[in-house]
Formats: sequence, structure tokens, C-alpha cells
Amino acid sequence: MTKLVEPMLFVNSWRFLMIAVLIHLWIIGDFVHSSFILILLLLMMTSLRWRFTLPIWSNVIDVVICILFFPITDISYFGLALPIFELAMKGKWIFSLFLFMSLFTPSPSSSLIFWFYLQSLLFGIFSFISVKNQEMYRLEVDEQRRARYELERLKIELLTATQSASHQAN
Repeated sequence: MTKLVEPMLFVNSWRFLMIAVLIHLWIIGDFVHSSFILILLLLMMTSLRWRFTLPIWSNVIDVVICILFFPITDISYFGLALPIFELAMKGKWIFSLFLFMSLFTPSPSSSLIFWFYLQSLLFGIFSFISVKNQEMYRLEVDEQRRARYELERLKIELLTATQSASHQAN
């Protein structure tokens, strides 16, 4: 049996890749301190999600952070891709569509942001499906293991019963 690749490895890679994209945008843009603070705050939330399982409402923190930085820096529009991905990964992709409304605010390169958001949404949905499939596979394997242990236990009981019957017959 081949070893399955853990989908959470890809999820965490995607999270940190998004942070790397924000850092890249900060480097090619102007080196504003507020953009760096935004990236650090989003990196802190991403690291917390990597280490702990946070509830779904913690995505509101990311959204509020990005909305607070809207008038200050343009990177905050790209930062909304993180909560879009997280909501889609938790199976709440309908709520992530509300974040697409930020496209209607005056933002730089709206078409690029649209595709960036769409990519995050689709990868979040893909991650949700992958994680659910892995959980179903693990449940199925555990059920088969329990059934096998039960059969082995019954087999041992049957062998001991036949041994005791043969001793009593002699």
C-alpha cells in the first residue's frame, strides 16, 4: 500500500505561499511600514492556523485586519485572499463570496485581484474536498480494522471452545 500524502501539508504550503506573494508585492511596491505590519499580522494568524485548529469565526480577524488597511496600502486587497481560502476550506465557501464584494471598491488592478480571489476560492474548495475524502478513508479503514479484530476474537473463542470440547470428549 502506498503512503498517502497528507492534504494539510498542501494546505499549509498554500497558506505560506500566499504570505510569500504578499511579501513579493511589498518588495516590488513601495516599502511602506504599514504594509509590513499588515503582512506580519496576517503571518501571525497564518502561523496560528498552522499550529492550532482555530474556529471559523477567526477568519473575521483577518477580514477586519485587511479592511482596516484598505485606505493605507493596496496589499490589503490581496490579503483578503487568505480569508477567502480559509472559509472555502472550512466548507463555508458561500460566505467567502461576500468577500468578492471588495472588488467593487476602488482597488488597483481589479482584474488581477478577481483571478487571485477565484484561485484562492477554488483551491480552498479543493482542499475541503481532499480533507473530507481523507477523513472518510480513515473512518473506512478504522471500521475494517475493527471488523477484522472482531473476527479474530471470534476465531480465538471458537478455537478455545473446540479445544475445551475435545478435552471433555476424551
